[in-house]
Amino acid sequence: MVKGERGVSKYIGFYRGKTQKTPKRIYRLEKMAGEPANSEDYLFVSGRSPKMSLSAIQKRFKCWVGGYKPFEILYSIHSARHTYGTMLYRNTKDLRMVQKQLGHSSCQVTEVYADVLREDTAKAVNGLYENNV
Repeated sequence: MVKGERGVSKYIGFYRGKTQKTPKRIYRLEKMAGEPANSEDYLFVSGRSPKMSLSAIQKRFKCWVGGYKPFEILYSIHSARHTYGTMLYRNTKDLRMVQKQLGHSSCQVTEVYADVLREDTAKAVNGLYENNV
């Protein structure tokens, strides 16, 4: 934060080596961190509209992984969403909550995230046997 004219505080952001004012929406998003979001709040916002388009999000994600080809192959917006769902289920064990967070129409779709944990369990159980033999 920087003090501007007449004592007004301004947030300055850095993007690709250029200095720019951080849009007010991002400041408000940072202020709201930790507050419950409603269904009309967007996770990705832009300076031009209240939400970012899917292609803009995908381009930004590609920039975040740095254009490193193996990351581009392994990681996508969908894999990040899947990781979020899996981690949420791993921490809460509440399939219904994960279903609502991801906007799935039925729990059967969301059960994919529980299956991942079953695989983790099988590996852990097999590892117990292998480590003790």
